[in-house]
Amino acid sequence: MNAQWIRAGAIGAFVAAGFLVVQFAIGSTLGSDLILLESSFDVARVAAFLQAHAATLTQLMVADDLFVIGYSVSFVGIALYLAPRNRLLALVGLGLALLTSATDFTENSLTIALTRLATQGATLQADWLLVLQILGQLKYLWIFAGGTLSAIGIWNERRMNRAVAILFWLFPLVGAFAMLNVTGALLRIFWMLVLLLAGGIFLWRESGQRIKSG
Repeated sequence: MNAQWIRAGAIGAFVAAGFLVVQFAIGSTLGSDLILLESSFDVARVAAFLQAHAATLTQLMVADDLFVIGYSVSFVGIALYLAPRNRLLALVGLGLALLTSATDFTENSLTIALTRLATQGATLQADWLLVLQILGQLKYLWIFAGGTLSAIGIWNERRMNRAVAILFWLFPLVGAFAMLNVTGALLRIFWMLVLLLAGGIFLWRESGQRIKSG
């Protein structure tokens, strides 16, 4: 049964990678102003952005929700892989990943709610933008910690294990760079895509070996 769930984790990683590409395609139509949701407390400017791009932002949040489901399943697969090796790392890593998922869902729900408020002419509050930015930071902090801990259990003598572990360990550094400029943000997206694809291949191979061994 664990082998099948690990394979499901691989599929989840591939699905998440696909929806990450979809998000990038949708987000690219919004231009550089998309960064306002992560950095601005200018209520009038944010409201104007939400009003102008309400439909596209809703599509982006739906794609992100599906992305979250995909990577959540992938972390269940990683936890099941890790459990026989180190149960504590598996549980803590999965817990942090699920905190990421919950935070991401909350951020998306708040974004949609603010978009509806703006399009209906309601006055936005700076406090809501503050909460939105806090959620945006927390989702990365949770996954940085969860990925780093999971990588400790993944690391061994096999090249694939080491590659996935190193990708996880470097992710927080890439994330820190993403806070500095747009180039860093683009690098973070690329890094996430590579990490999801590498993690998916890793889980698929592992599940295949377990299925063969019975």
